[in-house]
Amino acid sequence: MIRLLRSHKEIQFIVLSNIATMALNKRGMFEPYIKSFYINANDAIHIKLLKLEILTSLATESNVSVMIREFQVKHQHI
Repeated sequence: MIRLLRSHKEIQFIVLSNIATMALNKRGMFEPYIKSFYINANDAIHIKLLKLEILTSLATESNVSVMIREFQVKHQHI
């Protein structure tokens, strides 16, 4: 599924929607791929929202500081 994120925007949306649903119950399946869900400046708003939903589902005490740093770096470059 992670490989499909590099596909066309329509496929990316469908894949992210499914991952968002699955991440609620199977967090461990997607934790190794957290960087795949980082938000890019050129992502469409609906893609950004899905990625944010996934990142929220995958946030733990051990990885939340890395996520926050990523958001801070992205925010500085926007």
